[in-house]
Amino acid sequence: MNKKLLTLAFGAALAVPLVVQADTTAYAHVQFELANIDNGTDADMYVRDVERGRIGLTGNHDLGDGLEGFATVEFDYVGGNDDSEFGDATDTTTTDAANPADPLTYHSHEVRVRGNALRVREISAGLKGGFGYFEIGTLKSAYKYTGGYNYDAFVATTLEARGNYGMSGGDMGHNSFINNAMAYKNKFGPVDVWVTYSLDATDTDGDTIADDGQMTYAFSFNSGKFEAFLSGVDRGTSLSDYSSNKLGGKFNLSNNMAVLGQYEMNDLNGTDRDYLFLGFQMKQGKKLFAFQYGMRDTDDGVDNDADGTYMSLGAIHKYNNAVSLFAGYKTKEGEGNLDETILSAGLRVDI
Repeated sequence: MNKKLLTLAFGAALAVPLVVQADTTAYAHVQFELANIDNGTDADMYVRDVERGRIGLTGNHDLGDGLEGFATVEFDYVGGNDDSEFGDATDTTTTDAANPADPLTYHSHEVRVRGNALRVREISAGLKGGFGYFEIGTLKSAYKYTGGYNYDAFVATTLEARGNYGMSGGDMGHNSFINNAMAYKNKFGPVDVWVTYSLDATDTDGDTIADDGQMTYAFSFNSGKFEAFLSGVDRGTSLSDYSSNKLGGKFNLSNNMAVLGQYEMNDLNGTDRDYLFLGFQMKQGKKLFAFQYGMRDTDDGVDNDADGTYMSLGAIHKYNNAVSLFAGYKTKEGEGNLDETILSAGLRVDI
């Protein structure tokens, strides 16, 4: 679709007056999988979108003297609707935790259908120049996008590591965006610095009481041959306090092969959970082959069936930067009958 027409259509749908300019870009991501999921009791086939679908606008303005203003408006959606084989919006979900309120363990595998509704991912405005980048709005998390989301070859698919013993999931680890926030980014030689801070005026846990501010940070070093990072997140609510720190890196064995990994140390109200994630990636032409392993270890003084391991193996074929096919196998083994095996193949198209 002509991007200028898509920009106009998207703006009209949101009832927001837009002035289409040459530096404004409209985009959408569409992804579906055919997955066979076996939890040890039942095995079912699904056509699903694991919340990878999104639509947005981005633009920038050259203000002169090396100064630029920029903005992003992005929403996500789940493919399908209430009349499709996904079922209705009240369908129950399968989780890997007995307590869905626990942000360290909860991860839903059954897609909750929201029909055609859009959900805010990122809405931000900013300035960049010789001083670095400054943003304000609903922002990406430095914790999520340092290592984490970018290290998982199968992120946002049924094969992903986050929430499946390989990486922390929930709304405070590798799934979250930050509301009511400000961010600063800059590069000092080979070192990148990224800090976000959310003011303490947002009720994130729904108890009508304003929460403490949330901060995420990341320091990363990249020499070309290898990279290393240290990142963390800290958030308190009236019901719980959460913090996590992680360190990791990537080493390029050659132009086509790399090993990577990270180690997370989570603390939720005194309960410690550690996550280890390791990956190997190899490129051959337009294909990327990936093997991933993860494990979660819990130290809370009691046996609460919270430990487990994760493994995935698969390949991604990129026809170009907009169209790709992927297929793979995932197994998850956890205490308390939380095992799961998945065979999946999918198609992603960006427009």
